Amino acid sequence: MLASIALMDNEQLGEVLEDNCRVVDARPGRWLVEFAGRRMLVVTDEAQDRMRIMAVVASCEDLRPRDFRVLLAANFDRTLDARYALAGGYLWAAYLHPLADLTEHQIADGLAQVAAIAENFGTSYAASELTFTGGRH
Repeated sequence: MLASIALMDNEQLGEVLEDNCRVVDARPGRWLVEFAGRRMLVVTDEAQDRMRIMAVVASCEDLRPRDFRVLLAANFDRTLDARYALAGGYLWAAYLHPLADLTEHQIADGLAQVAAIAENFGTSYAASELTFTGGRH
């Protein structure tokens, strides 16, 4: 018989965030946190089973046309599970995942990936030293 696995919810996520970063503000389904020297927003929708970790990277007004091509290429092979995204006039670093099956490790990894791609914008655009080349060298 398989052991029962507890599903992640807002209460558990809040506890994991408190263990992994400094929580600046917490409200139901929304946390403003500091991790690796960067402010991030963590939001959930329990009804839709979604969680998102986000950090502002730059104003869209500051982006050059060439940046969009580089960002799309980075999303393909350098950002791992995080992504660059545009919303509300800003470039964001974002990590999206279903909420219920999130693990503590995935939350910590998501925080680290968002911090890394936000920090590496304009240079390597990477989430880590690991890149996914799909077998090409």
